[in-house]
This record gives sequence, C-alpha cells and structure tokens, in this order.
Amino acid sequence: MMNLEPNTSCMAGMMRRRSSDLPAIDEVKEIRESNSSARPPAVFEIRIYGFNIRGMSEYLKMMDKKFWTLRTSFSTVYGPWKTEINNICEMVHIAQYESLSHLLETRSRMASDLEWNQELTHIADLQMTFKNVLTILAPNTQLCTDFQASALAVYELQSIPETLMALCGEQAHRPGTTVVGRFLSVYGPDKTEYCLLRYPDPETAFDNALSGRNRLRAGTNTRLMIPTHVSNLK
Repeated sequence: MMNLEPNTSCMAGMMRRRSSDLPAIDEVKEIRESNSSARPPAVFEIRIYGFNIRGMSEYLKMMDKKFWTLRTSFSTVYGPWKTEINNICEMVHIAQYESLSHLLETRSRMASDLEWNQELTHIADLQMTFKNVLTILAPNTQLCTDFQASALAVYELQSIPETLMALCGEQAHRPGTTVVGRFLSVYGPDKTEYCLLRYPDPETAFDNALSGRNRLRAGTNTRLMIPTHVSNLK
C-alpha cells in the first residue's frame, strides 16, 4: 500500500472554479500557455476493466497475492474501485505518470518484465472488456486525498460533457462531498471532464445524487463505486 501525502489545501483549489469559469476552449488555451515554458503536466490514465461474475471474483482473489503489489511498483495508482451501480462487474483505477513519455516508458518496462507477464497470464481469461482514457487535471485544481479512511466510504465517477463542466467544481459545496479529482480528457472521449467524488457513506451519496438530478442532464454518465480491500483511497 503506498503512502499518500495529505493535501490540506485541496478544497481551496476546487472552490476556485465556479459556474463563472472560463469556457472549455479557453481552458485548453490556459493549459497550453501555462505549460509552454514548463515541463509537461502530469497525466492520469483512467482504466475500466469489465469481467464476468466468475472473473471478478477471481480477480479480487489475485489482489491478495503479489499481482497488485507488483502493479503498483511500476507507477502510482489510485484505487482500485469496484462498480456497484451502472455496469456491475467493473474495476476502475487511475494511474498517474509524470508525462506521456513516462507512461510509455513504464509500459515498455512492464512489457519486458518477466514476473509481471507471468501474472498477466492468470487474468487473460478473466477480462472481457477494457477501456482507458488519458487525462490531465483541470486548471487550478489538484488531487484531494486529505481525508480519513472509512469502511463506509463510497465513490462516484462522473463523465461530464464540456457544456456542463462547471458542475464538478460546484459539487465541492454539497454536504459530505469531497471532490478527489477533476480530470480533462486528452485522448479518449473528446471534450469530457471526469469527476471523482467521495462520500462518507452510501446515504450521503444517494441524497446528493437526488439533489443533483436537475443539474446532471443528458450526456452525463455516473458510476457508484466502492473501494476494494487493497485500495489506497477508502
């Protein structure tokens, strides 16, 4: 299990952007200008694996062995979470890299690692579907991991079209809601923001989902997720 540094200023970063934020086209311009003379921004790969019922059970058992420990030795990984509502039997995790070059270099190292490839042979028949999206953090935001672990905590992953992007930042003000991260797509579904939310318990998540029904309109997709037993965010 990796040791995550607390982020005591995460709420302030999330609260900067409200409904009056820049439109999406200016967000892209802001990213390019802010990084024109600096090193490339960190990238976050959101991965979603789909299994059949037996495959999910076997995959969770593998995490008790060396599979997940070996995976997290290659790069920083947040999660994994298991989807409970909207496409069950899915596993979600978010891998962080210093840059796109770092991601590709890491994949190359993994592809040539004999021990890792031996582990992969055990899941080859378990996995049915696989999706990934390459993202960066939304401007003026940061990851928020400054919370106490809880066995009751649940998470929600929202995919939001650009016309509704301000909604993710607004959700930081809803009772009991922590915006863990706001991720803008670079490769994958175009002009989409992925908003990772944490709630202290299922009822808080449900209450906020009900109150937000009028704001989350067509084109928005949500997943209710719970941390797995090896997750570093609970």
